[in-house]
Amino acid sequence: MAWISCGYCHKSPSNSSRPLRPSALVRYLLIAALCWHHPSVTRASEGGGTSYLPGFYGDFGMAYITEPGTYFNNLFGYYTTQDSQYDYSIAFDMPSILHVSDLQILGGAFTVGMYPMLLRSEYSVPSSDIDTRRGGFGDFYVVPGGISWQWDNFYLFVYEGVNMPTGSYRQDRSLNAGRNYWSLDNNASLTWMSGDGRFELSMNIGYMLNSENPATDYRTGDEFHLDYLLGYYPIANFGIGINGSVYRQVTADSGSGAAGATLLSEANTIGPALYFNQKLGGQEIMWSAKWLHEFDANSYTAGDYVMLHTFFKF
Repeated sequence: MAWISCGYCHKSPSNSSRPLRPSALVRYLLIAALCWHHPSVTRASEGGGTSYLPGFYGDFGMAYITEPGTYFNNLFGYYTTQDSQYDYSIAFDMPSILHVSDLQILGGAFTVGMYPMLLRSEYSVPSSDIDTRRGGFGDFYVVPGGISWQWDNFYLFVYEGVNMPTGSYRQDRSLNAGRNYWSLDNNASLTWMSGDGRFELSMNIGYMLNSENPATDYRTGDEFHLDYLLGYYPIANFGIGINGSVYRQVTADSGSGAAGATLLSEANTIGPALYFNQKLGGQEIMWSAKWLHEFDANSYTAGDYVMLHTFFKF
């Protein structure tokens, strides 16, 4: 889910001139090497994939929550990986809606969001006639509730995410648009801003619980994920940063379909990020862009992500 902020309603004087900044909860969604399975994948998490999407939580101002209102939030991304045995790529778009209410719970602002996904993926094997494509809706990500707080230059956002198995899935296909199981994603985002608003440290800590895939009797183990961003704003409407993620499967897979799956999946990402804020026709629009290089992936071949995020208020 990606959040954009104006410091919400308890801004100190030093924060009042800060622009809206996109944050990453965008997930918040979910597609990582999400929907594919390859025979050479090591047995760790079903198909070597996950409902967790690296880097999507690690955007600028990730614990900031916007002022009350309804917002359009679009996330476009592209992921590619290849080795001597295969090429895999996926392009996806998430035209999403989030609503920040006036409701206060435990002194914090209550927020909900819905993140549908459209995707197109391709899997091919060099020097062969194997070339499979899949398009359509992927798994949707929903945030039924989140609460945010602010204390001076420190922000905290706690939320529950739900990954819904809405994407097309068939057990005998090598390429699917969804993972065919539910995931509960428990998250806490934190952001610290320097007093002059030039420096930022943000992180999101999450713990994902997965249901069993009824088609395969396979339950992927619990998953821990950490996303982070170090940002610098040389001017009010422009920022640069370094962001990345750490992913670890922390419990073993289970179910009759998981026999022989002994390896716990893990992977990391790191890369640069840019933020830009501009008014067009009186409408404030925020953009962020990032590249994430994946490394130390132990259950599939590491790849690269490119993402573009756009956000504005209706």
